[in-house]
Amino acid sequence: MTKKETTAIHEAGHSAMCRMVGLPLIKVTIEKLGHMAGRTHHEDYLTEADSRDMDEIYAPPELRIKAENNIMVALAGGIAEEILLGENSGGDKVDKEDVKNWAELFCEKGKEVDLYLGWITFRAHRLLGRDLYRYRIQCLSKALLKEKTIESIRVKEIFDAATQVFNKGKLKEAAEKRAARRAGRR
Repeated sequence: MTKKETTAIHEAGHSAMCRMVGLPLIKVTIEKLGHMAGRTHHEDYLTEADSRDMDEIYAPPELRIKAENNIMVALAGGIAEEILLGENSGGDKVDKEDVKNWAELFCEKGKEVDLYLGWITFRAHRLLGRDLYRYRIQCLSKALLKEKTIESIRVKEIFDAATQVFNKGKLKEAAEKRAARRAGRR
């Protein structure tokens, strides 16, 4: 697996999670940007103003949801690598630093942060590990290797096409199982 292929899977994971949690995706790229091998641009990032509104005792529910969505998107690149490649390349160090900083805004430091991030990581793993989402990530990563940068409308087209192909395969598989059961009854 080349570095570009790993980066494509990583960024496709971020993009897939953006779509799942409803963060508006702008574009995704595997073109090198400074120290980053790629980047997923989306709207509704956590801001400095958000961090002032969060505290350990009370964080408004909409702000907590925004934070959790951003954390899941940030974790999704490394998780996609684990799911599709069987290991994490370690290219998500900055993502993990951001996640820890965000979690510390409304969790007590230490064990509570680790438990909270463990829970969110588990949720993200469960979502991205579903067959449909794995297939979408594979399709987007292949497209990224060809196109390098993909705008949000094109990401949606790729995911929609992947869903259609996936669902046709599932329908065919179900029909074959029904036919085999019927044949077994005769």
